[in-house]
Amino acid sequence: MNIVIVIDSLVGGGAEKVMLTLAEKMAKLQHNVTILSLASNAEYDIPDIVKVDSLFPDRASKVDRFWQRKNSILRLEAWFEKKQSEIGNIDLVLSNLDRSNNLLARSNIKNVHFVIHNSVNSELARQKKLGPFSYLYLKKSKQNLNGKSLICVSKGVEKEITQGDLINPSAIAT
Repeated sequence: MNIVIVIDSLVGGGAEKVMLTLAEKMAKLQHNVTILSLASNAEYDIPDIVKVDSLFPDRASKVDRFWQRKNSILRLEAWFEKKQSEIGNIDLVLSNLDRSNNLLARSNIKNVHFVIHNSVNSELARQKKLGPFSYLYLKKSKQNLNGKSLICVSKGVEKEITQGDLINPSAIAT
């Protein structure tokens, strides 16, 4: 299979490490795996078997804001078109974290599944403490997942989404 894992960056916490490990395991199973990081900086050692591309130079902190979104999506779609011309159809796209999710949710890219790594309610509660703009940005980011295929990292996250009213996915799996 041709697989692309899209993530905000390769800097920081657990989601980044989980996706690097997943990419390495899938590549060892003879899948063609590329990690597409929105930002070019990385804090992790990248296994030789895993290909990594970046979409934007340096940090990618505002790429999903309304004044940048259209250009960012066009850049993302152009990257996918180029990649498909090189390797053929992309069988699976795993989107991780809010900026990546925001761009992919609005793009015309196919076979995208959105990985939910954390409790949505806990994330929103933390953002609320940072002020109304941070909270509304995150809430809208989560609502962008309405009608999308979700992959949850735990049954607790899945239960929270299915029992809540913020996100109504087209499909959900753990």
